[in-house]
Amino acid sequence: MSTALVSLPTATVEALARGGHSDPFGALGPHLVKHNGSTGIAVRAFRPHTTSITIVDRTNGRDIPMVRLHSEGVFEGFVEGATRDAFDYRLRLTWADGT
Repeated sequence: MSTALVSLPTATVEALARGGHSDPFGALGPHLVKHNGSTGIAVRAFRPHTTSITIVDRTNGRDIPMVRLHSEGVFEGFVEGATRDAFDYRLRLTWADGT
């Protein structure tokens, strides 16, 4: 199961969106988190000019929508039960022109 979450502090999201974060890869990419009592992976991305991003689970083909955390293109999605070592995924981006 997957659910939306916001596991980053607002100041971190702002710093990522404005290009002022001192360690962006410390926040972006896959990170083990706990959400509503469940452990899983929070996948975070910064992709300006995209309208949406979907996590594509390559083991079973399921699509997991990411939540836009900032209008400049900071996104996050949660994959319950996933671990960093065993979760194979890709990101599917939708651009403003629909492609």
